[in-house]
Amino acid sequence: MDQVNWVSGDATNKADVQKMASQNYAVVHAIGLLFHVESGLRGLNTIVSGFKSVPDPETSTYDIITRQTMFNIIEAIESPINRYLRKKGSKTPLAFVSGAEAG
Repeated sequence: MDQVNWVSGDATNKADVQKMASQNYAVVHAIGLLFHVESGLRGLNTIVSGFKSVPDPETSTYDIITRQTMFNIIEAIESPINRYLRKKGSKTPLAFVSGAEAG
């Protein structure tokens, strides 16, 4: 775990994602919501979240938080800028982790 570069940022912001992707060897997408706004259960986040998070009713949808952030990462790691910064245009390793179907 000491070789992991934990970063904080806004994965819905393409510039943040591009910066992060260009500065790291690999990317792990583990972004998600336990109870997104479309589930009808978003109020439970204050109970189960260690930070007592409350999902934003406009942006805390499965599509934005899980899918769009993944698309932002793919776009960033496949960008010509990222490819140029990597040795010999090699691809960035990417892992997607989701607990959505763990139920």
